[in-house]
Amino acid sequence: GCVTGLIILLWSKGASSHILRFDQDLFFIYLLPPIIFNAG
Repeated sequence: GCVTGLIILLWSKGASSHILRFDQDLFFIYLLPPIIFNAG
């Protein structure tokens, strides 16, 4: 989670408004698969 957050922070060049806004595509492509695979 921390690594993903750091990648998003660097990718958005530190713009906090982009971090606070929920991006549905970003969630389903990058965040959901690790949650599913770690659940086993």
